[in-house]
Amino acid sequence: MSRRKQIWWIVVAAAITFFFMSSLVQAYGQDNLGKKALFAQQKLVKSQNKNGTWWTFYNFDTIPENLKRENNFFVGMLIADLLQPYKNNKLIDSVIDETLKFSYQNLNPENGFLKYFKRIKAMPEDSDDTGLFWYLAQSVDTGFVLQVIDSLKKYKTNTGLYLEWLKKGGIKNMPQAGINPETVEIIPNIHVFLFLAKYDTISARELCKCLQAEGVVSNPEYWVYYYKAPWLYYLRQADMVRNNCSIKSNLPDTVKGPVSQNHYVLISKLIRDLSLNNITPGQEVEIRRILRQLSNNNFEYIKSNPILIYHSDLTSRSPAYFWSFDLPYALWLRLYYEYNSRLTKKK
Repeated sequence: MSRRKQIWWIVVAAAITFFFMSSLVQAYGQDNLGKKALFAQQKLVKSQNKNGTWWTFYNFDTIPENLKRENNFFVGMLIADLLQPYKNNKLIDSVIDETLKFSYQNLNPENGFLKYFKRIKAMPEDSDDTGLFWYLAQSVDTGFVLQVIDSLKKYKTNTGLYLEWLKKGGIKNMPQAGINPETVEIIPNIHVFLFLAKYDTISARELCKCLQAEGVVSNPEYWVYYYKAPWLYYLRQADMVRNNCSIKSNLPDTVKGPVSQNHYVLISKLIRDLSLNNITPGQEVEIRRILRQLSNNNFEYIKSNPILIYHSDLTSRSPAYFWSFDLPYALWLRLYYEYNSRLTKKK
């Protein structure tokens, strides 16, 4: 055999070996991630409280230390929302059903509003929790829904946006109040929009135009409770597109999370881009990296780095920060689902 043919066969053999090994590594990596996904699901099931909630922790610093815990409705609904693609999975269905059932049992029977928690009795219901619950609700009483929509209209401002606090005067004279006790916030208005998009398309279109208006999303005054936790906005961008209300406005430059939250912000952006089929090859590499990094050693990273869900008004006397050690598992699972779906479509 000539030297040229020998070199040619060596190159071919090397290429075949490389292709085989790459396929093997990718297959192993995917299978390994599948096992980690099951671990994350089981973790969420085990950590869910009997009443359908998960513990939320709070402190008065952007560093998650000296934490106190509480029960609230919001975190459970966010987890249920992130896990929606896993429905028809008995393990996940029970998790979603329990948290929505608990939220439903605590609705105000007169108007269908929901408040964040029971710890502070004087705290009024809010549009964030109310909008999110009715957006997620599976089977509803149509008459009750119409009552909620009618009641919400009382809290619509001249700008067309809805107030955060569903009470006249907001949280005036409460320790949690900042400079403005009657706040208007972007994320709660997105949740109200998603609710209206299901049951009142005319009102939804009106709210959509207000959210799309120039200078609205980029206005720092509308970033009160998510000023240091913008991750949820990126997730909601995809939900808005799916409901025919694309919001492409940039966030204010000052709206950004602590460095410890960079991974969760990145995951949210990747979930958004994956679900909108707007992903690059470079991002695919980043997705595989972050899925593995966060799940190494049974998700050791998450155990040490809770997600900052949101905070109280930073202009209040003693701003509180609210954290979750469980929500990151649901966020990871959603990224894994969207990524796995993309790989399946490619085949």
